[in-house]
Amino acid sequence: MENLQQVFKEIKEVAQFCFDRGWAERNAGNFSFRLDDEYVDERLERDSYFCLKKDIKIDEFYTDVPLSFLISNSGSKFRDISKEPEPLCGIVRLSTDKNIFYCHEKDALPSSELITHAMLQKHFMMSKSSNKCIIHTHPTNLIAFTHRLVEKYADNLKEKLNSILENMLPEVSLFVKRKTGLVNDLQPGCSQLAQKTLSELSSHDVVVWQKHGCIAAADTFWNAVDMIDTIEKASYIALLSGIGM
Repeated sequence: MENLQQVFKEIKEVAQFCFDRGWAERNAGNFSFRLDDEYVDERLERDSYFCLKKDIKIDEFYTDVPLSFLISNSGSKFRDISKEPEPLCGIVRLSTDKNIFYCHEKDALPSSELITHAMLQKHFMMSKSSNKCIIHTHPTNLIAFTHRLVEKYADNLKEKLNSILENMLPEVSLFVKRKTGLVNDLQPGCSQLAQKTLSELSSHDVVVWQKHGCIAAADTFWNAVDMIDTIEKASYIALLSGIGM
């Protein structure tokens, strides 16, 4: 079993890091962590659980084996998660009979980006990837940079984004080895955003949500955040220097 106390410690640190940098205003940002059954069974015995959002069409991320993951609650704030994360997280359980259950001690709801997290966690589980940690946040300079670029490079935005970021900072090529993916401006929480994010994150390390933020996956939360931090720094340098404007 994963050492969940160590995972929660890392979540606390990463939440504080994101909040301190202004990437997590109010209840912005969310995360998930794929779990093993031992921890899930323990929580199901201790807390309440219920069938979640029967209107969600889950065929696209249905699995023939159960999938469970920890996810931040809807409305939870990184500044609060940085102090005590466990009460602000619940467990999503995708059962083999195509039901979605949510387990939480106070009957909270999961993040509004549930569909994206579910589809990505399914992909990583089925592909036997070491990626268990997924985090979405709102890096200020990266968002500003996509606003600038879309005005000038609408037709080849992803290619231009990667070219500029790599030229701004050598660490981008070193530590974001599969480059940065891009999803156009879409409604938060929608299935189209989830599908396009899955397509991009299957072949990239980090995916920018145009004019919204970005999402990254790795074996630890710190490794995911480090990739976001690297392209955020490169975006800041680009904005300062006026490159690509």
